[in-house]
Amino acid sequence: MRLSDFNVSSSICAINPPIYHYDTSVFPDDTGWYLLYERNVSDSFRISKIFHAIGENAQSSVVLPLVQKKNKYGCKTLASMENYYSVDFRPLCSTVVARALIAPLIAEVFRTEAPDILQLRPLDRGAPETELVESALKQEGWLVYKSDCQVNWIHNFKGSYLDYIDSLPGRLKNTLKRKSKKLLALDGVELSVHDGQTDLDELLHSYRVIYDRSWKVPEPHDQFVPELISEMARRGHLRMGLIRVLERPIAAHFWIVKQQNAYIYKLAHDSEYDRYSPGSLLMAEMVKYVTEVDGVQRLDFMTGDDLYKRDWMSERRNKICLTAYNPNSVNGYLSHMFDRKIKPIVRRIAWWRSMDQLS
Repeated sequence: MRLSDFNVSSSICAINPPIYHYDTSVFPDDTGWYLLYERNVSDSFRISKIFHAIGENAQSSVVLPLVQKKNKYGCKTLASMENYYSVDFRPLCSTVVARALIAPLIAEVFRTEAPDILQLRPLDRGAPETELVESALKQEGWLVYKSDCQVNWIHNFKGSYLDYIDSLPGRLKNTLKRKSKKLLALDGVELSVHDGQTDLDELLHSYRVIYDRSWKVPEPHDQFVPELISEMARRGHLRMGLIRVLERPIAAHFWIVKQQNAYIYKLAHDSEYDRYSPGSLLMAEMVKYVTEVDGVQRLDFMTGDDLYKRDWMSERRNKICLTAYNPNSVNGYLSHMFDRKIKPIVRRIAWWRSMDQLS
C-alpha cells in the first residue's frame, strides 16, 4: 500500500473526512477527542501536529495526533497529544488494512519534521499498533526504549452482576451492606443512572455542584470534562450516575459505555456525606446498570494505582511509553547519551550517598 495523500496540520478539523470511522474497540476512537483536547488543553508551549495518511483509492486512513515542543536546550520533541485526561494512545486506523500505513507515515513524519526525540504514551503493550510503531521506529534506525508509564485496572466479567458482587473483598461487601442501610434510612434518597438524552443540562449542573463540594482540586481545564460529557451524550455513550438526597445531588459517576466496555472516567461526591460512602454505593449501582442493561463485558478504571480501584477490579496492567532518539541529529544523540547513560550513573551515585548517610 502506498501513501496517496499526506497532510500536516495544526487543525484536526481539516483532516477529519466524515467518510472515515476509526477503531471503535478503543477509547479515544476518533479525532473528535483530539479536537476537544486541542480546544481546551493545548497551550502555547506545545504546537499541535496532526499527521494524516490516506491509502490507495482513499479506502483507508490513519491519523497520528502529536504535539511539538522544545526544551531549554533546543531539542525538538514530537510527543503524543495526551495528558492526565488520556487513557490510551495509538495511531487511529480506519481499518485493519490501514495499519500498513503506520510505517510510511512515521517515515514521512521524520522526513518533514526532523525531530530529535519521539515520545508516545500511554500505549497498550499488546496492541498491534504499538508493535507496528516500535517496528517502524527501529526500521528508521532510531534508538528505541520501552518503559512502564501508567497503571490501568480492569475487570472482565465471567458471570452475572451478583457473581461480581460476591467476588468483591469481604471488607468492601461489608461496607456496601452497612453504608447502604445507613444512607437509605435518610429521607428522600434517590439513586439513578442517566444517558443525557433529555436531561443533559441538569446532569451537567449536578456534576458541577457535586464536584465543587467534593474533596477534589479544581480542574485546570474546566471546560474539558463538561464538553466531553456533552459529546458522549450526543453519541449515546454517556452513563451518568447520581445520588440525590431531598433532590440535592451528593454523588456523581461519569462513565463512557461503548463496544461492551465501561470506562469509569470521573467520580466525585459531596464531602459532607463521607460517612455514608456514597461513591461506593453508586459504584455498585452503576455496575449493576451497565451489566444488566448495557451488557458490558469489561470495566476499565482508566489510569492510576489507587487502593480503592484494586477492590473493584481484578486485573492490573501497565501502559507503556515508547521513547525514540534520532541518532543522526546532534541533539538526538546527546539526549540519548544523557538520558540513558549519564542519568543512571547520577542516580546510582545519589543512591550510594544516601546509603552512606544512613549508615
